[in-house]
Amino acid sequence: MKQEDIQKALESLGKSGITVAGDLVLEKNVEYEVANVEAGGIGIQIVNEHQKDSNKAGESACGEDVAQLPSREQMKWAVENTAQNGYWWSSRSWAVVYRVYQMKGYMAGISQFVREAKDWEVKTGFDCNYDAVQKPLAKGLLSGSPDKWVAQGAQGQAVKLAEALLEELAK
Repeated sequence: MKQEDIQKALESLGKSGITVAGDLVLEKNVEYEVANVEAGGIGIQIVNEHQKDSNKAGESACGEDVAQLPSREQMKWAVENTAQNGYWWSSRSWAVVYRVYQMKGYMAGISQFVREAKDWEVKTGFDCNYDAVQKPLAKGLLSGSPDKWVAQGAQGQAVKLAEALLEELAK
């Protein structure tokens, strides 16, 4: 906004009897806006307007390949196979599934994930619940890529499960 426009706007406000107690915002320019953060959530979704259309085609604005979100059947298959192959150790294994799903493009929160995972009706021997998924994430144990998890305090089993899930999803 030009200085002249600001001056005119301030004069108009003064003549109208409106007083401003605090910040007066005449123009809003937002590069990144935080939205869709679930209560207790730790994640932030950043949507780049320039990437929206190109992501639909499986390519980012930079021309890089973007992973397609795995289908329900693909996730179910990966979970079942990793459980059968002995990669699961507790209910906290579901936090690893959630993080891998996020890495593949999943954008919903933990509560939604828990509801969806229960609908998969897979037999892992471990209950998928909010606490099992949320606690490792809230502690920051599964931040970034799996190769950094152990340094952040995660168990080595979490890394092995994540790698196995990623391998199953790549099939």
